[in-house]
Amino acid sequence: MTNFPHKNILHTKQFSKDDLETIFKTARDMEKIISWESPGKLLDGKIMASLFYEPSTRTRLSFESAMKRLG
Repeated sequence: MTNFPHKNILHTKQFSKDDLETIFKTARDMEKIISWESPGKLLDGKIMASLFYEPSTRTRLSFESAMKRLG
């Protein structure tokens, strides 16, 4: 996903069909990678953040869990 044109995601209308296909292909590739590597190595040394405009414990915890599994 090195050539992905969007550095920040502000709204859904900014994505073209090709952008969405790139996102979904990358997600499929990441599923394969995560099954090969031990948790905590894939994003080692990277920083991820999540921002929610409405309180949602379930959503927040699922995102936190995913970030921890990716490192």
